[in-house]
Amino acid sequence: MNRTTDAVKQALIQALAKLEYHTVVYEDGGMRIWYNGRFVDINISNRFVRIWDLFWRTFCPGDIGLSHIKEAVNSANMTPLASIVYSYSEDKELTYLNSKVDFMFDPEIPHPESYVDAHLKALDLIKEAFHSHLNDYTWHLSGNN
Repeated sequence: MNRTTDAVKQALIQALAKLEYHTVVYEDGGMRIWYNGRFVDINISNRFVRIWDLFWRTFCPGDIGLSHIKEAVNSANMTPLASIVYSYSEDKELTYLNSKVDFMFDPEIPHPESYVDAHLKALDLIKEAFHSHLNDYTWHLSGNN
């Protein structure tokens, strides 16, 4: 790791400590925190931070509602901060939904914990947008329009 990455990492660890999130730092420089009942992974490169909320939804490629799941993903990805990304199992029998948020982090910003917390909340907001879209579809199908 370079000096910039190390400074960002240390400032991020301090911000997460102020937020009282349990943080694990791995030898490879990656991090994992316990956030709202789940683990999220953090990668840092220079001043760039990427937070992953992995495998929060699983479905089979042959699911009857697949087109609506894709539509909900596309709709949710219209939000400005976080995005939903597909991943597949090695045997391609399962598809997973993951969320990520990318941002630049300057160790010198005032109130870094508020800045980090806002980006973490973006992971929740994009899942809410996804589920809201699916719920609207289910509501419409049930004839309750």
